[in-house]
Amino acid sequence: MKVLVVDNGLGPFVDEQVESIKKLDKSIEIVRYSFSGKSSKLNYIKAIFHINKIIKKKKIDIIHAHYGLTGFIALFQNKCPVICTFHGSDVLYVKWQSIISRFTARHCVVNIAVSKKIAQILNTKNTYIIPCGVNQDFFKPEDKIKVRERLNLDINKKYILFPSDPKRKVKNYALFKKVYEELRKKYDIGQLILKGLSRKGVRDYLNATDLVLLTSFSESTNTTIKEALFCNTPVVSVDVGDHKDILLPFSEYLISNYSPSNIIEQVSYVLDHSDYFENINFRKKVSRYKLKHIAERIIKIYNNVYYLYS
Repeated sequence: MKVLVVDNGLGPFVDEQVESIKKLDKSIEIVRYSFSGKSSKLNYIKAIFHINKIIKKKKIDIIHAHYGLTGFIALFQNKCPVICTFHGSDVLYVKWQSIISRFTARHCVVNIAVSKKIAQILNTKNTYIIPCGVNQDFFKPEDKIKVRERLNLDINKKYILFPSDPKRKVKNYALFKKVYEELRKKYDIGQLILKGLSRKGVRDYLNATDLVLLTSFSESTNTTIKEALFCNTPVVSVDVGDHKDILLPFSEYLISNYSPSNIIEQVSYVLDHSDYFENINFRKKVSRYKLKHIAERIIKIYNNVYYLYS
């Protein structure tokens, strides 16, 4: 079976998923094609021709597209069934993209939604809820003091981490900053920002911080908070996406509303009860998000589609 995996430059989690599938099932040959969707929308048109060339040259059996617009252009051929994974921004944020994504979902043989909310919006019978997995061998707990020393961070200071680029408006850094400034009145505290870092840099920051604080206006499901939990680092999040389902089983103090005072109360509780949260094995209890488990579910879909359409 030959699968063409196409994405528009989404990030390393697509590559990690591909490598996990290849490792688990040697009978699946995966061909990768990635292009930049952000630099120019014309690249989507160019991708149509590249995809058709790859299908012909490599004799592809199935296309697995990541992102709604990518799935849409993958439909511009009639030789291979298309599976599409919808990641959130393609369905939730921009109206015209949501329209195209819903059209795409109706014409793909199988859809994968990374959260329940996306699946509800797509509203198709052939949709499975499968979040992006976490590389459990890479994102793992490390000694906080040693990591901080390596990063030249104060070993005695409290740190909270903003898990994105502050320039991304949907991530709502303004609320994070407001909470942080209030916390400075109570704690010797610093902020860490996940921006422009390597994967190792992300892992180091997740292990160095006392907690991750997510304040986004909108999310489907945030991969970074899962990576934090695999590092046994607590996360406080506003009630957005599927974060309540992930975090509430651990503690009611890990989910907040958008009130700055409520967020401050939740974060303060976690910081003041660090011994308690350090003893929670977050990693063990989110094992369902391991790359291996996610890959097993996707391989099953590949085999079903191959059986039906070959």
